[in-house]
Amino acid sequence: MTIEEAIVSELASLASAHPLIQPAGFKGLCVVYQLVGDPPTHLNRYVEPRVQLACWADSYAAAVGLETQVWDLFEGRHVTVDGLHYRSMVIDRRDGQPDLDLGRFCRIVDVRFFYRK
Repeated sequence: MTIEEAIVSELASLASAHPLIQPAGFKGLCVVYQLVGDPPTHLNRYVEPRVQLACWADSYAAAVGLETQVWDLFEGRHVTVDGLHYRSMVIDRRDGQPDLDLGRFCRIVDVRFFYRK
């Protein structure tokens, strides 16, 4: 299992998760994830990717609510998901650029993951 697969699995109870962009015409809650920067790898094969989780919703209040749930899910987490053991720590959260044409709002959570390849 990859870290991306683990993230999607963990988010499944909150919203659908998609890489890089939200699907065209999507309504309701979704999380768009992407790797931010080149993750450092240590001699003991530990990797520290930073992943941006953009929480999209049809209202700003719903985006904030989803962002809070994502924050709670990944802040200080230390678990094993389908054989992949990881730790995670939230490092930032902020407003994302809304898509006013579609009436979609975004809150972003940046998470640092720690796992062994």
